[in-house]
Amino acid sequence: MQRRRLLAMQLLAAPLLATPLLSLARPARAQAFPSRPLRILVGFAAGGASDTQARLVAAAMEKSLGQPVVVENRPGAGGNIAVDAVAKSPADGYTFGAASVSNLAINPHLYRSMPYDPLKDLAPLSLMAINPNILVARPGFPASDLAGLIAHAKANPGKLSYGSPGSGTSQHMAAEMLKITAGIDMAHVPYRGGAAAYPDLLSGRIDLLVDVFGTAWPQVQSGRIGAIAVLTPERLPLAPMVPTAAETLPGFVAVSWLGFVAPMGMPPAVLAQLAGAVQAAIRTPEVRARITESGSVPVGSSAEEFAKFIREEHARWLPAVRASGASVD
Repeated sequence: MQRRRLLAMQLLAAPLLATPLLSLARPARAQAFPSRPLRILVGFAAGGASDTQARLVAAAMEKSLGQPVVVENRPGAGGNIAVDAVAKSPADGYTFGAASVSNLAINPHLYRSMPYDPLKDLAPLSLMAINPNILVARPGFPASDLAGLIAHAKANPGKLSYGSPGSGTSQHMAAEMLKITAGIDMAHVPYRGGAAAYPDLLSGRIDLLVDVFGTAWPQVQSGRIGAIAVLTPERLPLAPMVPTAAETLPGFVAVSWLGFVAPMGMPPAVLAQLAGAVQAAIRTPEVRARITESGSVPVGSSAEEFAKFIREEHARWLPAVRASGASVD
């Protein structure tokens, strides 16, 4: 009887003795994301369009996340240095980057050796903005629209010249894409930035220039140069009178753009939260207004939409890069 009573007491006590052991064995609750400051790597100098737009997103994210979001500029190699640093950062959600059309769609075809693969090493978060390109002409140019330009170029093969903000830029490749699509020949004259090309355009030393809309449009409004076409899918709200290139060459689109990417391999929940925070920041009325005022078109796509867009742009720019013959070691 004594032995039975002792056994019964042991069985009754077993759950009580096990409780503290089970509680000690429980894993600690995961710390909520984000629990410390985040950083955005930008591959261009402070003050440029990429830097300005990244800082708009950083400020909006700070309000929603309750954590500092620091913009860190790492210029060099056409923006590749910063994007490579993003690709090689810990996949914990605390480091992500601003990436342009050059970093994700042009440079992979332009550089002989790329330190990262934009389709395999980066997780798309959101397309922030389309930064329109525009084709403008010198004073007195004999054509006022794209159809007239194409006819003039075909009647004068090899005699026209166009400028761009630099060899390998999206503006350079946009003109090469135009040459392929329209079947015309024009000589490329690269400059160190779009602003440096305007004295030669105004004096007639070059015939045409492909530049970002925000830089070129004030010159058009002043009447000093002519607008031939915007290279966007649709006409721009700030310049509704300027036709798109696609109105003459159906399907032709060649725009600059900026989006946000993170290292591949983040936990799905962290990736979803970071992408959601970036998208919400881009979609805030203040950010959208600032982007529009600069002459760009705000987007704020989903991560899936941006991934599809990158793949399409990666394929779109390949023929232009090959036709240009440009390459960077």
